[in-house]
Amino acid sequence: MPNYTFRCLHCQAEYNIRCSMDDREQVACPDCHSKQKQQIFSSLRISHCYKESVCAGGGSCPHAAACGRDRG
Repeated sequence: MPNYTFRCLHCQAEYNIRCSMDDREQVACPDCHSKQKQQIFSSLRISHCYKESVCAGGGSCPHAAACGRDRG
């Protein structure tokens, strides 16, 4: 099940909850118990390098800045 982050529209509390997509509407604020909320979306950083799998070859890695593997 995915984790969701919400902001309560009643008391402005932010909270994380792990639930199914179908149960999102039933989630209530843990502070004031209101079900009026806004889902907060955050960016997901994806690196193209996974240890040695992509950067194993010689030369410079085109994704070195993203994964911190300075090669060259």
